[in-house]
Amino acid sequence: MKPKGSPKSPRAVSKVLIVDDHTATRLGLRAIISSQPDLEVCGEAAGAGDAITLVAEKRPELCIVDLRLGQGSGL
Repeated sequence: MKPKGSPKSPRAVSKVLIVDDHTATRLGLRAIISSQPDLEVCGEAAGAGDAITLVAEKRPELCIVDLRLGQGSGL
C-alpha cells in the first residue's frame, strides 16, 4: 500500500498515427486524442504511402485509418 500523499505512478503514453485524406477529420481526431493524458499523436498522413513511411519511422502503438483514401486503400 502506498503512503498517503505519494506521487501517482506515471502512465504509459500510447503513440497514435492518424491516416485520413480529409484535413478537417485529422484535425478533429488530433484534438480529441490530444485531450487524453495517455495518448499522443505521433503523426498524420493523407495517403497510404505516407502512412507506411510514418509507421516505419514513428512506430505507433495505434493507427486510426480511413479505409477509403484518395491515394490508395486504408486496408
